[in-house]
Amino acid sequence: MKSPRFDTRAAPLRKIFSPSNLERIWKGKVRIAMRDQFLNDGIENFDFHVARKAECQKLSRLILDGDYVPARAQRILVEKSKGLCRQLVIPSVRDVIVLQCLSDALYAEIRGKAPTKKSFFEPKEHSFSSTRHDYGTFAAWLNFQKELFRFSKSRDFIVVTDIANYYDSISYAHLRNVISSISGVQECVLDMLIYVLSDLLWQPDYTPRVEVGLPQINMDAPRLLAHCFLYELDAFLDSDPSRDFVRYMDDIDVGVDNIVAAKNVLRSIDLVLQTKQVRLNSGKTQILSRTDALKHFRTHENARLDFLEKRIDRKSNGGLALDRERRFVEASIRKGLKRGSFDTGAGDKILKRWFTLAGKTEARIAPKALFKIVTLRPSVREKVFSYTRQLPLSSAKAQMLADAATSGLLTDDAGMVEMSNHLVETLVLSRYRIDSHIEFLSEDVRHNVRDMTMRDRSWFPLPEQRHVFSVNLLHLAHERRFADPPAKRLF
Repeated sequence: MKSPRFDTRAAPLRKIFSPSNLERIWKGKVRIAMRDQFLNDGIENFDFHVARKAECQKLSRLILDGDYVPARAQRILVEKSKGLCRQLVIPSVRDVIVLQCLSDALYAEIRGKAPTKKSFFEPKEHSFSSTRHDYGTFAAWLNFQKELFRFSKSRDFIVVTDIANYYDSISYAHLRNVISSISGVQECVLDMLIYVLSDLLWQPDYTPRVEVGLPQINMDAPRLLAHCFLYELDAFLDSDPSRDFVRYMDDIDVGVDNIVAAKNVLRSIDLVLQTKQVRLNSGKTQILSRTDALKHFRTHENARLDFLEKRIDRKSNGGLALDRERRFVEASIRKGLKRGSFDTGAGDKILKRWFTLAGKTEARIAPKALFKIVTLRPSVREKVFSYTRQLPLSSAKAQMLADAATSGLLTDDAGMVEMSNHLVETLVLSRYRIDSHIEFLSEDVRHNVRDMTMRDRSWFPLPEQRHVFSVNLLHLAHERRFADPPAKRLF
């Protein structure tokens, strides 16, 4: 039931949720963004796209009549490390459109009102050639890295920290106070955004709703709120010219000149955050000397990789052989894994870059090494699958993937989804000794599908959501056989 003031409050929403704007958001942003979800629609929501005018009119009328309620979202577990998993939310198409409209409206009101330019976030630019990254645009992340590297070379000590369980700890009461204090923010936009996000939170076993925690979704809306939530901390850190700082979402780095200042700033940051009922992650907090900071951020290694990547691109574009670079990449990955060079600091990021170069040079990495990375380094897993996809599937690599899938070490849902998504695009020149490994994979996928369905009945809840589950996973689970021609994609 609507309150008597609904029509007055809803006035700003009429432009935001007009059928024409909803259709524009769908065609220009949401349809493309849905491809980046872990579980994507096999036909890219073509049924919604064909009927988009009628669907947008229906959704507009539902919202402006006060009858809109978010649909039940799907969820997928993504391993962070050591079996600990992040729960990602995958909303329905209609809810994604609503969130994107609200996010765009809010960003238009707060843009340029940050207390400092040292905290980096920009909403993702949706284009067919977009570069994927966990938060915002890749350009914003690069600017964050450049600023961090700049003062890590001049300051004697670098404080590296982040917030413990950041998204899960954000209070909606504090969040609303922070955002509403920014001039120009319309109350109805903020209220509806919080209403939709809070409805997407996980509420198992009939537990009562607790107004704490932003759902983690691969889109702008929750990230924008999480970024603005720390504006007060940005203002505090920027108030003292004797230190440098940079922030990217909840990753916070501060440059100071002595150990006393480093400990004092950590104490102050934690106290500022406690006023919002969040705390620093003590396990990830470090005070690094300048030398240790350069090692932690792998500054010199990144510079060498930049040089090597440019040389590979230059020779590749000129049609020159890459034999020397290929051997160098193979040796660097092999020796780095043996020595544990990727186990500390930003080691996983360096390993990801090596695998990018391995794909460009068609380097040969031992299946045993690939198995250890897939099972024990979840942050690098997607890079390994991407590398495997770029070369014809061999029996040894097929066995490695089958062994990884059945090892029990992939404790999340995303590992099998990513593996399946890449496998269906992998070139197969010969079926010799590959079929049996694919059968093992197919059987394990079926078990995973059953487990996910039993855990969350929303996997196939409604006829119109029949395509939500990854069509690539279904292809693999259905054991489609190789076609007769010798060189075919896997499925």
